[in-house]
Amino acid sequence: MEHIWDSLCHKDIEPESPDWHETILAERKKIMDSPDTKFLTIEQLRERYR
Repeated sequence: MEHIWDSLCHKDIEPESPDWHETILAERKKIMDSPDTKFLTIEQLRERYR
């Protein structure tokens, strides 16, 4: 197990993200930037789910 972990930790290879990741992130950013989007504080979320 240690040998496997060492091989994973010491390689400088970064995995490539698939193209669809960029599409999903762009869609989420568009939603976040929308004036209709409402954000809640942590306290509001806690109250909502108690």
